[in-house]
Amino acid sequence: MASSAYELTACAACSDARQREIADEEDVRAELEALWIFHTKRLRADIPAERLRDRLAFSQRPPLRLAQCARCGTVRRNPVERAFTLRSVYAGETPEANTLRALLRAQYTTALAQARRLTRLLGRSGHALEVGSYAGAFLLAAVELGWNVEGIDVNESAVRFARSLGLAATTGDVGSTARDRRFDAVVFWNCFDQLPDPAAALREACARLAPGGLVAVRVPNGAFYARMRAWSRTPLARPARALLAHNNLLSFPYRHGFTVRALRRMMARCGLRVERVRGGPLVPVADEWTRWWAVWEERGTKALLRTCGVLAPVAERYAPWLEVYARAVPTRDRAASRGATPAPREVARKPVIRRRSVPRLRAPTPVAAAPPPAVLAGEPELDGAHAPHAGDVARRGTPKISERARRPRDHAPPLGRSRALRRTDPERPAHYR
Repeated sequence: MASSAYELTACAACSDARQREIADEEDVRAELEALWIFHTKRLRADIPAERLRDRLAFSQRPPLRLAQCARCGTVRRNPVERAFTLRSVYAGETPEANTLRALLRAQYTTALAQARRLTRLLGRSGHALEVGSYAGAFLLAAVELGWNVEGIDVNESAVRFARSLGLAATTGDVGSTARDRRFDAVVFWNCFDQLPDPAAALREACARLAPGGLVAVRVPNGAFYARMRAWSRTPLARPARALLAHNNLLSFPYRHGFTVRALRRMMARCGLRVERVRGGPLVPVADEWTRWWAVWEERGTKALLRTCGVLAPVAERYAPWLEVYARAVPTRDRAASRGATPAPREVARKPVIRRRSVPRLRAPTPVAAAPPPAVLAGEPELDGAHAPHAGDVARRGTPKISERARRPRDHAPPLGRSRALRRTDPERPAHYR
């Protein structure tokens, strides 16, 4: 593949360009060698070449470099193949009927469990669309549970094989489906991580959802791969690579490895609310070409991973694959699903007239004018600064009050003012101190 078919991109989940490198070209080449050694020990020597598909032979070439988003933790190829190159790769594949039939048998048990979970969450069966139906395992399982399901895939050979089984399948992508059609569920099983623009595909799926419909995706867990990559530099390197190999994550033959946080962010932007997160291993791949001890090794490993993946906190970190189910949220509740405060619903109410609160002012206390006292002969006139004693008032009568003291108080003493301060206030008359 020419170098012009690659490009540098930002994170598909949060559009953040900040990243850290977790594997370069040499690391990917070392993982490829470990993957060949792993399957060479567990497969028979006379296995046909076409049965190595999705074990050792993958649709895309190995990545040149793997990076992890610094914001949401999504693992991605960067640089990555361009969109037209990716579509031509998947559309140009011509898998044989025997290969598709073996893949259908291997995926049917997992697809039946997925269809049951979808029915349980929706509360009934309905009209569903599977994007990337390929061999048609989910189509067959959903039809048996009473669903009216359609499949869509870019590969014509896979579409012809699904039609040969009596299943409804067409060639194209989610954007080629008529926008006026409504589905109770749109599912992306092992397909969402391979799309050139997953966010745009998710928006197209939401545009075709019926009210209260469900969107389900199954993707490789980027957090699990990054953790196993870190373990590969420790004494736990051998079990870490075995876990990656059992789940087709060694050498990372995918375009994106999402995390639960990234998927929640993407779905909230499209008006979806995550209702269930479930982790688990890859579908069983052991067949008649697998050695007997390798069959039991795969069954035991994936049974343990399946049991641990039921717990959502454990699944977010230690499940190789993630299944996320989200429901369409009404328009009014979308702000709340994104964490914002929803706008209040407008209701006709009677107008409420509110009176302005006027602060109460303390009115000045008027001072009654006293009658002019009788001045004794020979007594000097006293002003307000020389108030007589009470005994003198009783003996001599009320003293004469000056004109300044006759004036009413223009202000009330401030509340809480101490008597000592009032006594030393030069602005107040002496007999009010």
